[in-house]
Order: sequence, then C-alpha cells, then structure tokens
Amino acid sequence: QQQQQQQQQQPNEDQENVYNTNQQQQQKQRKAGENLTILWNQPPRDHKVPSQIKGKTWAGMQSKLEVERSPYFSVPLSAAFAFVDSLQQGACGHAPLQLDVRSYNILIKVCCVRGSLWRAMEIVDTIMPEKGIEPDTVSYNTLLEGLARVGDVETMHQYFLQMTNQGTPIDLYTVQPLVAGLLNVGSVGTAVTLVQDIFNQYVVLPPSTTHLKILEIALASGLKYEADRYVFF
Repeated sequence: QQQQQQQQQQPNEDQENVYNTNQQQQQKQRKAGENLTILWNQPPRDHKVPSQIKGKTWAGMQSKLEVERSPYFSVPLSAAFAFVDSLQQGACGHAPLQLDVRSYNILIKVCCVRGSLWRAMEIVDTIMPEKGIEPDTVSYNTLLEGLARVGDVETMHQYFLQMTNQGTPIDLYTVQPLVAGLLNVGSVGTAVTLVQDIFNQYVVLPPSTTHLKILEIALASGLKYEADRYVFF
C-alpha cells in the first residue's frame, strides 16, 4: 500500500514541479516587462506518431503494426481482439457472429485509447473493406481523434481526404479532432483557416468548446489577429 501511495503521489509531484517552474518563468517575464508566452508541452516521441515512422522497422526487425499485434504490447487490447475472434468462430457452442460497423467502431476506439493507432488504421483500411463493411462517420471521427492526440497532422489530413472522397458525411465531431490536432502542434492560424474552409464547403462548425479553445490558445499566444479573424469570419 505504501508503494502504491508513493506511485500515486509521484505524478502529482511532477505536475506540481512543472507548474512551479512555469510560474517562476512567468514571474521573471513580468518583472522584465516582457509579454507572457504560452508554454507548450513536449511533443510525443516519434514512435507514437504514425507519419514519423511510416515505412520504418521497429528495432530493425518489425514494423510498428507487427509490434502492436504482439500480445505483449497491450494485454487488454489483445484480450479484446481474442474475444472478437471467438465470436466470429462460434466458440462456446454459439453460432458464428458477424461484426457490424458499430462493433468495429468500438474496436477502433479501444485501439486509439491503448495507443495502437496502426491497428486502428488497419481496421479502417483493410479489415472492414474485406468484410464488406464501409467505415462510417463515427469510424473516421474516432480515428481522427486518436491521431489528434499525438498531433499527427499529416495522417489526419490523409484520412480526412479519404473520408470526403468516399462521400462519408462529416459533422461537428469531425472538425473537432482536426482542430485539436493542429492546436496540439501550435498551428493556430492553420486551425482558424481550417474551420473557415470547412464551414464554407460543408456548412459545418465544431462544438462550442472548440471555439473557446481556439480563442484561448490564440490569445494566450499573443495572436490577437488570429482571434479577431476567427470571431469575425
């Protein structure tokens, strides 16, 4: 129990140290009469961003997809796929079951939450088409959300184009991860332009929380012009 308490306290202590460091830096800027600058978190490591390791091998032997297929990559994820296989094979005496688009959307969500983006992309690009199932709006939105968390703007753009080229409808929850991914890499101006372009083409806006997020980050970054451009477009 003492070890568990120490492990739970360690992340809180680390966050407090980062917060104190940021506060000290901002106090120095105030004393020097400088404008406050927004402090961005460090980007994720390259092996977590699909576009950064595309076509490369893991440790010189395996691709990232093969690594994610390993049962040791994520035990809960492996258990979920094993359960799906048992359903399709008709284990435990029941007839074989075929998964529908909702079932695959759940698998995509699980993959994204567990950091297995390559398996999520495999479901959308390979597994679902082989089963004769077309990915729907929720499929793409879930995948875009996972890519946005790691700031993979390049791959997000590819799947958004794939989504629109296939005629899949977009909604406010499609725009939300696209904007979040751009903001995660500090591209505030590009995020503002994206919202304007999507509204002009599809008459779709992101949720209200995304509007506030754009304005907050733009103003905190000292980009008053971008905030004005977003409010008055």
